[in-house]
Amino acid sequence: MRALLTPRLLCVALAATLLAAPAFAFDLVSKSEAMSDAAAPEVFAKGLPVLGAPNIDLVSPDVKKPLTGAVNIVVRWAATDGATIDLSTFKVLYGRLRIDVTQRLAGHAKVTATGLEAQNASLPEGSHRLMIQIADNQKRLAQHEVLLEVAAKP
Repeated sequence: MRALLTPRLLCVALAATLLAAPAFAFDLVSKSEAMSDAAAPEVFAKGLPVLGAPNIDLVSPDVKKPLTGAVNIVVRWAATDGATIDLSTFKVLYGRLRIDVTQRLAGHAKVTATGLEAQNASLPEGSHRLMIQIADNQKRLAQHEVLLEVAAKP
């Protein structure tokens, strides 16, 4: 009987250890992508907001100060005028080159009709621009630009 319990106890101990372990950071953008983007020419093509498009708000991180280490990203969105969010239109583009990092972020995030929550997103040192896009069921596209400054690691 004692021999039968030992593998079970090992499995329980292993499961408890894995569940208690902190989540590892994931690279939202690689150093090479950041360097390629920094070398790209600046493009100043900003579109006008679409009347009635969903509202997008960055809740976290606080972009007023430089970031250090991995960050938690929390974005909230809401449709207007009785419309509903169309999650199939969710997209996140990185930098001047508009590198699509949607799947990379969504793979480490909880994406719902009310927003997105991702833990431990890592960005290399430097300036970064993310364009968050989402549309409603009436095809009204909203865009929200997020500028992040990542400080050198101590």
